[in-house]
Amino acid sequence: MSMPFQLTDKVVVLIGGTSGIGEAIAKRLINAGAKLMIAGINANEPALQTLEAHYVYADVTDEFSLSELMAIAFERFGQIDVLVNCAGSTNGYSTIMESKKSEYNANFEVNALGTALTIKHAVPYMPKAAALSILPRWRELKGCLILAHLRALNGRC
Repeated sequence: MSMPFQLTDKVVVLIGGTSGIGEAIAKRLINAGAKLMIAGINANEPALQTLEAHYVYADVTDEFSLSELMAIAFERFGQIDVLVNCAGSTNGYSTIMESKKSEYNANFEVNALGTALTIKHAVPYMPKAAALSILPRWRELKGCLILAHLRALNGRC
């Protein structure tokens, strides 16, 4: 199978890559030649470490955890070229009439705030002369996921 993109020698930090869509993305990244670091709250579980990647625990709701993750990735690889945040939560949702504010807040903390914090802590380790592009949703095109990537824009977003 030919790949529409090549990531040979590119360092990718993938958050939420131990199952589901994140795991499928991880497989595509590896097939494209990326040096991959998979992070998430389940990343330290040996049963989920099935791919040729470096696994590190990280919690997108904890800034210290994200700061440590990016420092570890940079120390191991010397750069971070691509960031893919696939961490997500739908914990607690039911019908609109039955959902609680605390459930919305918990999901917002992972899905929205977690994404912003991840970007905040990755940017300092990314190339300064690069572009910024964020795809808010994954789309499938001829069986290949389009890669959402982030790089620092003049060193800062």
